[in-house]
Order: sequence, then C-alpha cells, then structure tokens
Amino acid sequence: MSSNDEFEKRRNELYEQNMKAWNGDLFETDGNLDTSLKKNTAFIKKLRLGITKENESQLVQGVRTISLEKYLNEISSALCEALCKVSKTTDIQCAVEVVSALHQRFAHTFTPFVELFFAYSMVQPSSKLLKKDEKDRQVKIKNLIRLAMEFFLCGIFRTIQDMPLTELPLYLTRLKTSSKDDIPVIVPMLKEIMSYDFVSGMSLPGMLSFLKRFSSLIYVDGPRYSENYMIFIRKLLKSYIKNAVSTTETYHKSIVNKKVTAQVVSLKTGKIAASIEGKIEELQHLFEEFNSFCEFSCPLADISLPALESEIERTENSVVTVQHSVSKQNDIWENEEARRFYEDIPSLESIVSTEVLESINAKILPHEMKG
Repeated sequence: MSSNDEFEKRRNELYEQNMKAWNGDLFETDGNLDTSLKKNTAFIKKLRLGITKENESQLVQGVRTISLEKYLNEISSALCEALCKVSKTTDIQCAVEVVSALHQRFAHTFTPFVELFFAYSMVQPSSKLLKKDEKDRQVKIKNLIRLAMEFFLCGIFRTIQDMPLTELPLYLTRLKTSSKDDIPVIVPMLKEIMSYDFVSGMSLPGMLSFLKRFSSLIYVDGPRYSENYMIFIRKLLKSYIKNAVSTTETYHKSIVNKKVTAQVVSLKTGKIAASIEGKIEELQHLFEEFNSFCEFSCPLADISLPALESEIERTENSVVTVQHSVSKQNDIWENEEARRFYEDIPSLESIVSTEVLESINAKILPHEMKG
C-alpha cells in the first residue's frame, strides 16, 4: 500500500471519529488531567513553535493528559499561528492528527474558532499590496487552503452552520443569509481565492498546488467522494478552469497581435518598438502561467485545452504579408535615399516663401485655377 493510500485510509478513520465528536461523542481523556500552569503553558509554547513529525506524538499526548480547558483561547491562537508555518506534506498530515485530537476533545467549544481563522485568511485584500507582501500572502493562502481541504475531508470542517453568524466574514455572511447552509465551507473559501485578481493570475499557483494534491480525490468516484459536496467542488473548479482557458486564449491573441504590430513598426522604421516589446514580455509571462495551469487541469476536468494553433498560423501569414508589402515598395528603388527623393514630395510651403506664393497665385487666371 502506497503512502497516499495509507493516508487516505487514515482520512476515513478520522472522518468517522471527527463526525462523532460533532455529534457530542467526545473521546475520554487519560485518567486525572494535569492542571498545573507549567504543563499547560508548556503545551501552548510547544504548539506555537510549529507542528512537525518530531513533536506530533507529544502534542497529541498533551491533548489527552493535560487539562487545557481554561486556555482554549490561547491554544486556538497558538494553533493558528503554527498552522501558518505548515507546508510540507508530512507536516500537513501531522497537523491533521493534532487538530483532530483537539476537535475530538473540545469540538463545538474550539473548532468553530479555528474555522473562523481560516475563513478570514481567505478574504481578499481591500487594497493593492506591495509585491513582497503579495508574495507572502499567496504562499500563506496556498498552504492554508490545502490544510482547509484536509480538515474538510477529515470531518473537522463542515458547513458554515458550525460558525457563529455574527462573526462571519462578509462573503460567508451573504451565503448564510441566502439559505445555502448545506454548502461545504471549503466551497466559498475556494471561490474567494479563485476570484481574487483573476486576470493577473494571482490565484493560479495556489489552485495548481491544490489540484495536484487533491485531484485524485475530487475526480474519482469513491464511496465517500461521490457525495453532493464533491459535486459542488467539481462545478466550481470546472468554471474556474474554463475561465482560465478563455483567458489563456485572450492573452495569446493579444501577444500575436502585438507581435504583428511590432514587426510592422520595425519593418517600416528600422527600429525596435521597445514599448510594444515590453508589453509582449509582460503578456508572455501571464500567458505561460495560465497555459501551464490549463495543461495540467483541463484533462482532469475533461475540458478542451486552449485553442492556440490557428492564432500562430495567422501570425505567420500576417508577418509574411507585411514583409511582402514592404519589400515590394522598396524593390523599384536602388536605395532608401532614391525612394525618398521620388516619393517624399515636399509641400510648396516648405520650399517657397508665403510672399512668393501669393504673388504667383495673383497672376493665375480664375479659369486656370479650376484645372
């Protein structure tokens, strides 16, 4: 059995246990719980430092043997801080175990506030971020949405019904008041990420990482993953991927048109159109990001890849036409200086003074002016 199969088996086990906890069936702790301040603060400190393979068993054991009840606010804060540092696959699996242990012990008095942290982490920025801040945010979002999906698959996260209405972010409040309480909380979270500055490709890295990790579960007809909630996720992803295909085609068409324009300018002036070339480079970068995403995601969702070949042919034809047109104009002259002598005819005003022109016009008879 592969490691993925083993973890999928573990997901199913945790799902059953975590759903029981939501229904009030909490696990029994090991005898007398340690209520000392020292043990409680040590647990919180260890949790805040991060969740790894090395400390997973200690943290799970702490949940079973330390009182913790009086420190749930501090524990939830420390946990959320620790989860922001989780990125490796092994650490993600460890985080699932630790959060499941906390959920199975405290459930309704603890888990909804962890869900709220994730919900607010997905909220789009109200203003444009600095480049470094945006990069940091995208890394954080990519890791958190993977964790949110794992928590969802393991039954820790369910629907927005589990969270207090008065504390929900706006994008979830709208969903709550529109009587769509049966929609899994992971769906609006994904949608919030997907819709952020879409044409700039801000969400692509996170969604690509998400699909690479979960595509085998999303697009498989398993006993648990054929339920309604996977249908929601598939529909959302299908819409996103189709938009990515359309955007890829649009960027490719823009690149083609601008390359033709740049060639025309270059052929006519003998100079490189720097401003156009700069825009082409910018569009090329966006095109490659979107196209790379489509190449991976389209086969998964049974969606046709972006149609690009016809545009390439049109570019070649356009360039050949321009080159032929320009070369045909230049063929009849020995050189550019000769062409300018015969074709670039100056106006009389640039050669003869205004006084002389007026004198000449005065001597022309009216019937002669009619030509």
